[in-house]
Parts: sequence; structure tokens; C-alpha cells
Amino acid sequence: MHAVLVLDAGAGVPLELAAERIVNQANSKLEPHQRIRGFSVWPNPSLPRTSGTNKLKRVEIAGAAGGRGVSDLSPTDTEIPESSKSFPAAGMSI
Repeated sequence: MHAVLVLDAGAGVPLELAAERIVNQANSKLEPHQRIRGFSVWPNPSLPRTSGTNKLKRVEIAGAAGGRGVSDLSPTDTEIPESSKSFPAAGMSI
């Protein structure tokens, strides 16, 4: 699973560190097959939504996240691969 996170840049913690902490905390409560394998930080204060029903624009979000997938990872992987971390808001990948 790839997560797209919306974070508050004014929280005083670097976005990449905050994102990694959030994902690690979530993963500590999930079964191995449910864990987040990669993540992106959304560059805007909210995710894009439709105007009528206010549903998330999943295709737009997935496209902006680079269509990242984790089909090559096994369910027992607990570490998030460096190539699956993306920080478009900060203009960098780690």
C-alpha cells in the first residue's frame, strides 16, 4: 500500500521526518500484509476532491504520487524502501 499524507508544514518538524514517524506508528499497529510500503507527502493543504460529491479524486492523487506500487515487496517487509518515500512538497525524494 502507498499512502499519500497531508501534513501541516507549520508543526515545527521536517515533513520527511513527520511522515516517516506517522507511517511507522501506523505500521506498528497493522498486520504485515496491511502495512504501508511507501508514502508521499501531498504538496497542498488538502487532497483534490470532486465539486459535487466531495469524493477524493483518486486517479489524480495516484498520478501525482507517481503511480508508485509495491508489488515487488513481500508481506513480511517491515522497512519502507528508500525508493518508496517521496516528498514533492519539499521537492525531494529520500
